Amino acid sequence: MSSEHEAGPRTLIEDLKDLGHYEEITVPGRQPVHNFYNPRGIELERFLDKKHPVKITNFNTVIISKSFMDLRGKLPRYDEPSQVEWEGDSKLLHKISRIANTEGVYEGTPEAKALRREYLSAISEAAKELYIVPAAQNEIIVPIERCGGNIARVLKAKNGVLENKELVFIEVKRLRFRDRPDLLGAGINLSPEVANRFIGRTVRLLEGIVATGSTESAVIAAFRNMNIPILAVDCDAVVVCPVGAEMVRDFRGAAGIDGTDCGAFVGGILDENCYARYYSEDSLLGYLGSDGPKFVGKQVIGDGGDLTSI
Repeated sequence: MSSEHEAGPRTLIEDLKDLGHYEEITVPGRQPVHNFYNPRGIELERFLDKKHPVKITNFNTVIISKSFMDLRGKLPRYDEPSQVEWEGDSKLLHKISRIANTEGVYEGTPEAKALRREYLSAISEAAKELYIVPAAQNEIIVPIERCGGNIARVLKAKNGVLENKELVFIEVKRLRFRDRPDLLGAGINLSPEVANRFIGRTVRLLEGIVATGSTESAVIAAFRNMNIPILAVDCDAVVVCPVGAEMVRDFRGAAGIDGTDCGAFVGGILDENCYARYYSEDSLLGYLGSDGPKFVGKQVIGDGGDLTSI
């Protein structure tokens, strides 16, 4: 029997350790977050689950953890709030959810495209509420592609909320891994030229939804890996799922980064694929009035990236 066989098969984490700098970030009360960094990039294609394809497979920062998947089906852990709610317009949430759960809305038909245009208009109008408190001088607004980026372009072009504001668009990809359904990851490419723009600033992410919090955590990890001194990483999202905000709060603490999640609407529970759905005691149902019960089990905003792309 060979020594290789005796040692057993290598794990995903062990394989990735060979591709860059590795750090295990201990998050109290949760599974650790595995943090990988290589300024030349980490190619993940051979490790990824083909059932959940992504267009980008090479990243300079990658995080992976069981903690994100452990959030599925769970209710908030903490009594005190881990996010701020601006109490958005109930009609907008109703419209967003109605369209997200309309059959055929992701298709290429003229009818589906018209629904997606209506969706983009509604979710952008809801996001406008997040800028009741305008960006301060030391804040930089960072829309996350695709949903946050599409929202930002609408707000800048039509509503004037982001007019004359400094925007830096970045892309973060959520990652699923072959034969490892218990793991969820996220990857980001942040160049030194872009990263240096954040020095001494508060980074104010713009997103459609905070679900697991993996996107925010990847951004935080990227700054940590590149030793970029920032003041905080906040996140403005149309919908904040409480368990995701709590995960990010714990990760921020472990990474030594300040920040707050703020949502126009706060609620939802994560399903098997980490999409937010309404549940029977969901505070979000209060926005939907008598229609609330029929939305139980339905997705809150669907796939925001797809639905905001016309």
